Amino acid sequence: MLRASLDVRRSLRGVGAASLWIAMALADGLAGQEKEPKPAPKDNPAAKPKEAAKKPAAAKAKPKSGPGLDWLGLEPGLAQVRTRRLPGLILLDVPGEPAGDPPPPVGEAPPRPHFLQDVLTDSSLKDTLKRFVLIRIQPADLEKPYPAATPAKAGKGEKAGAKGKAAEPKAPEPKAAEPDAGEAPGADVLTVSGKLGLGGQQSALVAISYWEDPQLTYKEGNPPTKSRAREELTRFWKVNGVYAEVARRVEADVEKSKYAAANGNQREATIKIRDHEPAKAQTHMDPVLKKRVNELIQDYRAKAQKAIEDGNKLDQAKKWPEAINAFDKVMTDFPFQDIQQQANKRKGECLRKMTVGF
Repeated sequence: MLRASLDVRRSLRGVGAASLWIAMALADGLAGQEKEPKPAPKDNPAAKPKEAAKKPAAAKAKPKSGPGLDWLGLEPGLAQVRTRRLPGLILLDVPGEPAGDPPPPVGEAPPRPHFLQDVLTDSSLKDTLKRFVLIRIQPADLEKPYPAATPAKAGKGEKAGAKGKAAEPKAPEPKAAEPDAGEAPGADVLTVSGKLGLGGQQSALVAISYWEDPQLTYKEGNPPTKSRAREELTRFWKVNGVYAEVARRVEADVEKSKYAAANGNQREATIKIRDHEPAKAQTHMDPVLKKRVNELIQDYRAKAQKAIEDGNKLDQAKKWPEAINAFDKVMTDFPFQDIQQQANKRKGECLRKMTVGF
């Protein structure tokens, strides 16, 4: 702009003052034409009103609801706890009258809020409650038999063994006895009330682990604060998650071990389970899984001791070559360290008797 103005002024040297002012006005007019606003670029938000209008709509999109947000019945809820290894929250609703309010009409439930309504609807507990399977029961459910676990479907190893061998038949699992109509369940039937430790007089909230052990109970009359409930429930599902992670790995080894044993591969069966025998390895096993592992290990150890006894009988009969072969098989089939040491010692004694004679 300045260069254009100077060029015009230099070209008009020697002209009069009036002509100079006219020339300056003309130069300013030419420079002003360069100041006209340029059209908005294509990427300018103002040039795209349609795209700008789309942004609020995207922001209003509803987030997807996470698992465990809906209250389930007892049986479907326990099925989720068992299959997904998630902790559960069982809410017992006991109807009652709000203090100071007139009784409700006949046949209608009293319109009082639940004693944990403030806790369960707290936004700070929303993420924690997503970690649980939410189960709602009524007082009438307490005297019903506690739902038994559905037997797992036959797996690949249970249908048929290796090389076409038929799998060993399993005894059917006992089902909970159904009480007769109008009669209370017998003492040998585990009821929902007995399992959860609840009565029908007060509303309550019970947190159960995925192996269905009730560990946290909040009852009406002594409700927890929001911070206490958040802290205890958060710690509860974290511990449950640690046990569940270990269970997924160990249960796979248990099934592989049982499958190998059923097909005559005792060595592979023992190798799959022996590393889970030490107490340190069982630190993060839940009680149910720990019992299964120990029962399987004790079964294999009993078989090993029976095989050693058979070798001892051959030794007493002075059948030392057969006894040596029996102890070699014990060391091959049952690679527990103490079992191998015991069998190897007995093998050495038989070798000595066979070569020296005493």
